[in-house]
Amino acid sequence: MKNSLRFIQFMLMLTCVGSGAIAYADVKIKTRQTTSGQTYDGTTYIKGKRQRTESSMNPVVSVTQCDLRRNLDIAPQTKTYKIDIWGQDEWNAQVTPASASKTATPTPTPTPQKGGLITTIVTTKDTGERKKMFGYTARHIIQTMETTSTPDACTPVKNKMEIDGWYIDAEFASDCQMDRYQNWRSPSEKPNCRDRHETKQIGGGRTGYPVYTKTTMFGDNGE
Repeated sequence: MKNSLRFIQFMLMLTCVGSGAIAYADVKIKTRQTTSGQTYDGTTYIKGKRQRTESSMNPVVSVTQCDLRRNLDIAPQTKTYKIDIWGQDEWNAQVTPASASKTATPTPTPTPQKGGLITTIVTTKDTGERKKMFGYTARHIIQTMETTSTPDACTPVKNKMEIDGWYIDAEFASDCQMDRYQNWRSPSEKPNCRDRHETKQIGGGRTGYPVYTKTTMFGDNGE
């Protein structure tokens, strides 16, 4: 079986700043990601239920706010941002100028046509393997995500992604990964036609904070 895309992410260094009872008040994590032979360094800052991720591969800064159940993509160069609200029944994420007036009158949009059903099945398996990494006991978890659509879907899709990783239990981990799968919309979805989305979870494996992951993505032909 051929891999259409593979990337590896590895946590290089963990730095915690705090004192007294507030250990892990601020966390800075250095990462290294390899894609198609190219290596990119990144930095993740974590505080409470929020984290900010920067990468040399992407000029867009990603901010995850678990407490608000949303994700922000910020483009400093163009001064624009996109808000992705998890579990929202309608896809309202949009690119907005940072200086836009809050009182601006929204542009009316036509009622979208009803499409089909897009189903994502997330299977999480604990292999039972354990090893020490960065002073923590890491567990080996393999997670697959398969997405398929019904014939009447506005945006036909059939793909699979596998994440083979090692995870640790850490006090700084936000642990809201699965919430982001709810009602996920593809960026290529047609604005005048809307599909229904459903996410199913299989398996009792538990992830945690990733210290090493290898991601393989497959196309609609399984390769």
